[in-house]
Amino acid sequence: MKIFFWRVIKNILPTKDNLLRKKVPLSPICSGCHEEFESVQHALFQCDFAKRVWELLDLKQIRDGGVRRNPKEWFEDMIQSKSKENVRFSVVVLWCLWNARNSRDFQSKYKTAEEVSYEVGSELEPPPAAVYLSSNGAFSVDEGKGGSGYVICSAGGQFLAGGGESNAFPPSPQYQEALAGQV
Repeated sequence: MKIFFWRVIKNILPTKDNLLRKKVPLSPICSGCHEEFESVQHALFQCDFAKRVWELLDLKQIRDGGVRRNPKEWFEDMIQSKSKENVRFSVVVLWCLWNARNSRDFQSKYKTAEEVSYEVGSELEPPPAAVYLSSNGAFSVDEGKGGSGYVICSAGGQFLAGGGESNAFPPSPQYQEALAGQV
């Protein structure tokens, strides 16, 4: 998403107007509204389809800044006047609009504005609660024994589970480490 957004700000997404400048033969008309030439600004802010997505997400006021300015100026204003969460949310909206445009243009899959707004929500859902797994194996040549164990902790470091086992005569330290990795 970072590279995508960098390309938005630099106005170098492969929109139809940018492709025409590079002598790619195609129709310059937007496949979302079938009315205007497709530019970065049009595809992500001005197209009726994009407008509908922004409105469904109750972000019309944020989108309006992109209608009046180029994407770089819009983003600079976002950074100065909006919360970090609004910036993140807006970038995800742009990403989902771009993916919908690409699905339409390259796979003939037409998404509704409602489907795209749902995808925005899915992209923004926090990841499931993280847990951390630590495992290790040990081997004693002198005793001919090995062991492996694991510990599972919550993201906050709280112990959740753990276990281990010993093995008589494991063939090598690498074998014992591999057993620990199978937990």
